[in-house]
Amino acid sequence: MPLLSILIGSAWRKPTIPVMLLSSVVAMFNAVVIQHFSFANAFNAIGNGFDTSVLPKGFNLGPAAKDVTSLLNRGGMESMMTLLIAFCTLSFAWVLSAPGALNKIVESLLKIRKSTGS
Repeated sequence: MPLLSILIGSAWRKPTIPVMLLSSVVAMFNAVVIQHFSFANAFNAIGNGFDTSVLPKGFNLGPAAKDVTSLLNRGGMESMMTLLIAFCTLSFAWVLSAPGALNKIVESLLKIRKSTGS
């Protein structure tokens, strides 16, 4: 269902962020209603990532349990914060450089300097 909501949003050319938020809400709905996760675990997974410790006792991940557990216990958005900050910084620089604003800022700062040391 979350993948379907993204595909439909893409096909209808809807804005990316609302479509992704809708997909997240659908995924949380599935977790709470269909898979019987608690609201607390669903909201905790948003910031801290999914943790296999919330799975029911006796749940078998199959022969690749160690690899699957390592993949699922990565940390969510909190572990991606450095990458997110770098992405936002580069996006901001692109927004400033596209209309030439970054060049104006650099030129005005260079006019202030009087010598190599300053």
